[in-house]
Formats: sequence, structure tokens, C-alpha cells
Amino acid sequence: MPDTHRPALPLTGERTGPDDGHAAWSREERYWFARHVAGYRLASRLLPPGRAGRRALVVDTGIGEGYASTLLRARRDVPGPCVVGVELDAAAATHAAAGYGGAEVADVRGNVVALPLASGVADAVVSSQVIEHVWTPWEHLDEAARVLRPGGVLVCTTPNRLTFSPGLPREARPANVYHHREYDAEELRALAAGRRLTAVQVLGVHGPPPDARTVSRAAAAGFRVAPGGPGAALDDALDLVLVARRA
Repeated sequence: MPDTHRPALPLTGERTGPDDGHAAWSREERYWFARHVAGYRLASRLLPPGRAGRRALVVDTGIGEGYASTLLRARRDVPGPCVVGVELDAAAATHAAAGYGGAEVADVRGNVVALPLASGVADAVVSSQVIEHVWTPWEHLDEAARVLRPGGVLVCTTPNRLTFSPGLPREARPANVYHHREYDAEELRALAAGRRLTAVQVLGVHGPPPDARTVSRAAAAGFRVAPGGPGAALDDALDLVLVARRA
């Protein structure tokens, strides 16, 4: 169970989590939390089972608050996986370890472009709302592919530039000071091409816009995931989800 006595991390607008002591928690923050939870629940459904009688190993990159380990382990059809969370920010890594660590969850400090794991050890890598912050996103995907076993699954979610920053040209620096670059579906798909990844597809997370009517009632169940492809445009998706397998 989370340690509710640990100090709350500062609200930056980029790190979200359950309301566990944030005096400044807002209705808008609940909206973003619900949206992130929807992405993690999708990732949980895509996780492969363990092999040879052992639990699956999932690497969660850029964990922030750390709450996602409980969502990724909430599998009813197979034993919950072991989760290794990687976070560069020292305060966040310590906070996550204190609140969500345990026998089957290890939160460590590390860089998402130099993951502190051996090659081929992970059954899945989850990158939730991370790649838009990374200056060298190809290195992040290369590292995800490196630590995955052959056939392992990568799930990478990121805001859709077309809806998150309407009118922002490709490769332009976003107004959000925490984001280095934002992507549309084709850019995200192209970024993954040729990186020891196969079966690359991009899905879209759709849901209510964050306006005065919806933010106070937002819940993860209000967001749905739809595939891209012919007849299923992703331009109006709120978030994009890259799903691929290690070749």
C-alpha cells in the first residue's frame, strides 16, 4: 500500500497522480490523471504473460509519481507482472519507491536513454507520456528495444500534437516548456521504423475535451482507444499509442 505520510511531489502540470496529499489538487488535474490511467490500463491489457513458470517483467520508464505499477500489475487473467520503474528525477524516484515499491515492484533512478538493465530481460516496456520530453527520442526507442526480449512488447503513449498544440508545425518547439517535441501519428510511426521493432501500429485515445463541463467528472472509463488505418483517422485523438514488438 502507498505510504500516505510521505511528502507530496510538487504539482508541475506534467507529473500527475492520485490525490494523496496535494493541497493544490484541482479539477483539471483529475482530468489528466484519468487520461493517463486510461493509457496505462490499455498497456496492462497488452502485456504478455510470463514464460516458463515465471512472472512477466515490465519496465515502466519515466514513472513520475509511481502509481502506475499498481495499474500494470492489475491483471486478472495471468499472475501480475514484476515491474521495474525507471525515473531520472531523484525526488520522484525516491517518492515512488517509498509509496509503491515492494517485493514485486522496484523503482530505481535512471535515464530513459540509458536504461539501467541488461539486454533482452524485459517482456514489456511501457513509456507513458515520456517521449515528448526526450531530446533524443530515437535513443529512448533503441533502449526500449535493447532491453526487450525478442517478441517483447513496447507500449508508448504521447499527446497528439494536432489536438494538444493545434496549429503547431512538425518539428517546431512546443509552447509547453516541458516538451521538446510533439508528434502526429505518422511522425510517431516513422520514429519507430527500423529500430529493431516490428508490428508497429499507432492507436488513438479519444475522450472528452478538458473543458469546464467535463473536467470535474472525468474518469478513465470515459476515454476509449481506437485503431488507426483506413477509415479510422487519428487526427482527432487526444493521445497516440505506439504499439510494437521487438524483432
